[in-house]
Amino acid sequence: MSSSEVLDCLAEAVAATADPLAEALAEFCAAADEDTAAAALEPCIDELERLGDGARAAGLEVLAEVCARLGEGLSALSVASAEARVAVMDGLLDWPAAVLHYLQEPEAETAAAGPVTVLADPAWPQPLDDAQATALVGRLMDDAGGAEPEDPATAGAAGVREATPAAVSLAPAAGVDPQVVDAFLQDAPEQAAGLAAALAALARGEAAAASRDTARRLAHTLKGAAAVAGIEGVANLTHRLEDILDHLSATDGVPDAPLMTTLTAASDCLEAMIDALLGRDQPPADAVAVLQAVIDAAAALETGAPAPEAPSRQALPAAAEATADPASAPDHTGEAAEPQRTLRVPLPTVDTLFRVTGELAVEAGQLEAVTERLQGLQRRLAEQDQVVQQRIFELEDLIDVRDVASAGYGLGAAVGGDFDPLEMDRYNELHSCSRALAEAVADWRELRLGVDEEIGRLRTLLAGQRRLNQDLEASVLATRLLPVSGLVPRLQRAVRQAARVSGREASLEIQGESLQLDAEILDGLMDPLLHLLRNAVDHGIEAPSVRAARGKPASGRLQLSFSREGSLAVVRCRDDGAGLDLDAIRHQARLRGLAEAPEGLSDAAAARLVLLPGFSTREAVSQLSGRGVGLDVVNDRVRRLKGRLDIRTMPGEGSEFIIRLPASLVSLHCLLVQAGGEQVAVPGSDVQRVPLPAAGGIETVDGETRYRSGEEDYPAISLAALLGRRAEAPPAEAPVLLVAADEGVTAVAVDTLVGSRDLVLKGFGRYLPALPGVRGGAILGDGTVTTVLDLPALLRAPALTEAAVALGEAAEPLRAGGADVLIVDDSLSVRRALGQCLEDAGYHVRRARDGVEAVAMIAERTPQLVVADLEMPRMNGLELTQRLRADTATRALPVIMLTSRAMEKHRRQAEAAGVTAYLTKPFQEEGLLDSVATALA
Repeated sequence: MSSSEVLDCLAEAVAATADPLAEALAEFCAAADEDTAAAALEPCIDELERLGDGARAAGLEVLAEVCARLGEGLSALSVASAEARVAVMDGLLDWPAAVLHYLQEPEAETAAAGPVTVLADPAWPQPLDDAQATALVGRLMDDAGGAEPEDPATAGAAGVREATPAAVSLAPAAGVDPQVVDAFLQDAPEQAAGLAAALAALARGEAAAASRDTARRLAHTLKGAAAVAGIEGVANLTHRLEDILDHLSATDGVPDAPLMTTLTAASDCLEAMIDALLGRDQPPADAVAVLQAVIDAAAALETGAPAPEAPSRQALPAAAEATADPASAPDHTGEAAEPQRTLRVPLPTVDTLFRVTGELAVEAGQLEAVTERLQGLQRRLAEQDQVVQQRIFELEDLIDVRDVASAGYGLGAAVGGDFDPLEMDRYNELHSCSRALAEAVADWRELRLGVDEEIGRLRTLLAGQRRLNQDLEASVLATRLLPVSGLVPRLQRAVRQAARVSGREASLEIQGESLQLDAEILDGLMDPLLHLLRNAVDHGIEAPSVRAARGKPASGRLQLSFSREGSLAVVRCRDDGAGLDLDAIRHQARLRGLAEAPEGLSDAAAARLVLLPGFSTREAVSQLSGRGVGLDVVNDRVRRLKGRLDIRTMPGEGSEFIIRLPASLVSLHCLLVQAGGEQVAVPGSDVQRVPLPAAGGIETVDGETRYRSGEEDYPAISLAALLGRRAEAPPAEAPVLLVAADEGVTAVAVDTLVGSRDLVLKGFGRYLPALPGVRGGAILGDGTVTTVLDLPALLRAPALTEAAVALGEAAEPLRAGGADVLIVDDSLSVRRALGQCLEDAGYHVRRARDGVEAVAMIAERTPQLVVADLEMPRMNGLELTQRLRADTATRALPVIMLTSRAMEKHRRQAEAAGVTAYLTKPFQEEGLLDSVATALA
C-alpha cells in the first residue's frame, strides 16, 4: 500500500473516532475533582491507545509516540487541580481535528505542528521546549512521507498482485479488540447486501451512475472497516473492487459483460465471507480465484488491456480447489469457520424472555406443589378406604349373625319374638342394601386405583417438564453470558499504562478467558480489576533495580485468573512483588486511631485495613497512589455485586486479592430457612457452609453468644435478631449458617432449615426503596413470595439494622388483624369449617391433622392459641395438651378442646390435662369466637 493510501486509511479511522475522543476529552477537562477526572481518564486513554496502535501498524511511529506523550500528560492532569485541566482544554479539544488535518496534509508544516501544539503549551505537564517541539514536527513530516504498513503480509490489496490463501484469510489480526470485530460484523451484512443490490442495478442498466457511485461508496466503507478489524480477506477483495469502481467513475464508464460477471462474482464471494464470519456458513471455496480475477480486472483497466474472462463458479481453478480442501488450507483460514451462528435480539425481548421463563418456573413449581397435595390426598384416601372397608366388614358381620339366628332358630325366637313380618321385610332390605353398599365401595376402590395410576403418570410427566424447564432457564440465562476475553484488551492496556507512569516493568498473564459470566457481573468487575492491577503495579511490583537485588526478574509478573466454584465466580489477582507492608499498615492504623493495639492485630486483620476509605500507606502523592482512593472503591464495587474481597499477602513474595461473587445476578441457588416465624431465602453464595447439628452447639458465656464446634469458635447471632424479630439468644441446638463477613466468620442461627431452591431474583420495583440487607424477592413453587436476604450486609450493620426495622414494620401488619391459631383435627371438614370461621373473624389459621403434626408445626412457629379435637390418631388431644404443658416454652399456651364427647368424665380428663376451655360439636360460631377471645385475653 502506498504512503498516501496508508494515510487515507488511517485518516478514515481517525475521522470515525474524532467525535468520541473529543467528547471524552471534554468530559475529562470539565471534571471538578480527582475522582471524576480519574473516571473520565479511562475512555480517553482507550481511544489514544487505539489510535497509537493504528499509527504503529501503518508505520507512523512518531504519531504513535505523540499519542503516548498525550496519554502520559492526561494521567498527570488527572491528579492535578481542576484549574490545570481547564487551562489546557482548548488545545485538547482541538487535538483530534489537528491529527486528522496532519494525515490529510502530511507535508504541510502547519498541519504537522497541530498535534504537537498542546504538548508545547506551558500549562501542559512537562511541556516541550521550542527545540523539542520543532524536532518533533520535523519527525512527523518525515514519518508521513515514508509511511508503510508495519507487516508486508498485511500490505493490503494494492500490493497484492497474486491471490493466495493468506490474502483471503478471515481470521481477525492478533491484538484486535473483539468489540471492534463485533462492530464490523453488525454493519457488514447490510453493507454487503447493499453493494450486491447496487451492482445488480448497474448490470440492469438502471441509473448507472447512481448505482455505480453507491457500489463504490459501500466498497470503500467495507474496505476501511475490514482493515480496522484486521480481516484481510474482506479488506483485500473490497479494496480491489473499489479500484475498479473508481476507474469506472473517473471515466464515467459502465462495465462490459465480462467485467460485470467478475464484479458480481466478487459481490457473491464477499457476502459468503461475511456469512462465514457470522458462523452461518463455511468460507467460500472460490475466494482465491475470485480475488485473482478482480486483481486481473483492475490491472487490465489500469493498462487499458481487454478485461480477462470472468472465473466460472462451477469449474474452480486449482487454487480454489486447494482452498476448499481443509487439509491444505492454512490454519487461520479454518479458524474463520469456528464462530457460531449468532442472532441479534433487542434487549426488551431478552428481558421478556427472562420474565416469562421466571413465571414458567413458578407455574411449574405450583403444579408440582399441587401434585404433592394430590399425593397427600391420595394417601389419606387410601387410609380412609381402609376405614370404610373395615366398617363394611363389621356391618356385614352383624348382618350375617342375624342371618344365622334367623335360619337356626327363627328370627322371632332369637330375639324374643320382637320382630313382626313388616320388620322382617325391613331386615331383608337392610341385608340387600349392605350388599349393594359393599359392591359400591368395591367399585369406588377400582376408580380410586385408576386415579392413582393417572396421578403417577402425571408425576412422570411433571418430572420431564421440570427437566425441560431447567434446560430452558439455563438457555435463557445463557443469553446474558459473555466471555471474560472481552475484558482482556483493556486490562492489558491498563497494566502497560501503569507500568509506564510508575517506571516499573510488568507483564500480565490471564487465565480462564473462555469463562462466561453474566454481562452485568462483567461490567461491574471492570473498574475493580483496573484498580487492583494498577495498585499491584504501583504498590506491589518493585523497581527493576530492587527486584534485581532480591534475585527476581526485572519485569514483575501479574496473574489474573477467572474460574467457577459452584455458583460462585472467583477472580484471583496475584503479583510477585513485595507484598503488603504490614508494619506500615499498623503504623497508619495507630496514627488514625483505627485500632487500640495495632501490634496485636493478626496479619489478616491488618491486611483488611487497606480496604477502609481513605487509607493509604503512601506519604507522597503520585499519579497512581497516595490519594486514599483505590482498594476501598474496589471493596465497595464488589459489595454492590454481592461479592466479597479477601486478601492474602506474603512479605517479599507478593499479594493475592480474591474476589468471590455470584456468577449470575438473576438466578440464585438459595437456602430456605425459618427465622422468627417467617420463611426467608439466603443465597448459597453468602453461606460458607452449614455444619451438621451434632458437630457443635451455641453457648452463652458472660453475655457473649458463641458457636463452638471442636476447635472452631465463632461469634453467633440469631437471624431473627438480625431481622428485628426477637432479641433472646438462640437455643443451643439451633441450626446455624456459617457466613463470612468483614470481621470474619459468623454463625447465624435459624429456627429451621426448610430446604434449597433455585430462585429467579426479582426487584421490589421503583416504589419501594432499597432495603439494606435485602437483595429482592422471589416466588416459590406454591406461589408465595419470599424475601431474599443479603446476610453479609446484615452482619455489617448493628443487630437492629435499618433493614431489620423496615422488615419488622413491614411484616407485623400482616399479623395485626388477629392472633395465630393452630387447628388440630383429623376431620378435613371440621378443619375447613373451623378454619373458615376463624379466618372470617380475622385470625391467622394453620391446620394440623393430629397431635404429632401439631407438635412439629408448633416447633416451627409457636401459635397464640391451639384448638384441638379430643380423639385423633397417633396423638390425641389430651396427649397433645399434656405435652404442651410439660414444655416450659408452651406451658402457658391456651388450648381449647373441641369434641363431640359431651360426657362429664371427658370434661374432667380435659381439665386434668390442662385444657383452657372445653366445647362440644357441633359448635355455634358465636360461642366459639367468644371462647377464643376469652382464651387470648
